[in-house]
Amino acid sequence: MKQPTARATARPPFGLDALGRSRVSRTARGGHARSAGDGKNRAPRHGIHVAVVTSADVDRLWELTQDPAVHARWDVRFGRIEPTTPGAFTYRRFGVSGTGTHAGERRSADGGATSALTFACPNPLSPIEVGSGYWRYRPLSEGTSFETGYDYRCRYPVLDRLFRPAMAWGTAWSFDRLRLWADRGVAPELSLALALLEVAARIATVLAVVLLLAAAGPAAATAGALAVVGLLLHVPALPWRPSAGRTTWSWQPAATTDHRSASRPEESLR
Repeated sequence: MKQPTARATARPPFGLDALGRSRVSRTARGGHARSAGDGKNRAPRHGIHVAVVTSADVDRLWELTQDPAVHARWDVRFGRIEPTTPGAFTYRRFGVSGTGTHAGERRSADGGATSALTFACPNPLSPIEVGSGYWRYRPLSEGTSFETGYDYRCRYPVLDRLFRPAMAWGTAWSFDRLRLWADRGVAPELSLALALLEVAARIATVLAVVLLLAAAGPAAATAGALAVVGLLLHVPALPWRPSAGRTTWSWQPAATTDHRSASRPEESLR
């Protein structure tokens, strides 16, 4: 494993310092939290936070998360990630490209690690304008807690009301996809195919009920479809396909909406 090295870094924007500590003192309103645990943990005050517990050790998770090509395989938020210069990379999804900069690493005394980065996208098609975040690897007695926290300035604040929870869900779903790969050896491509098959099977079930009840009239068909959808929503995901419900995840409003207060990612490294 590549050993993280302690390095002093300037503070990235949006309420997270270079190693993931909060810089916000006031609780943001309007956020939401979902947890696979007991719900005792207080939701973070800003940004998107996701955590998953895996039986893999820190070394294995480091290998699966720090290599750009490997990272792009399990993280649904990215279609491709390519290194450019040392400590920098570009990412692409749906034809929209952005840039990222490594902002620092550190190793804790218990064998854990934290990795931070900043990112930006000049393309007006992207809701994300600039942001920063971290990955944290916490050793457990059996396995590792892999966590992330990130925040960004949205180019279209109204759109962020939908985009932010979607990003949080996508991150959580991807973290469970990573867990399946690390713990069970289920390749990301296979877990995606299984997820799509399960979705298709659920949709087919609803359509079958509608067709069976169509003779009884539109009202009966609609009621039957709604009943089946309600039941399917409570059916747990198959154990070998990703599910955000197996992680702890939350989203909160951005730490700041003042466009003048955000620095560029490259400035955060000066």
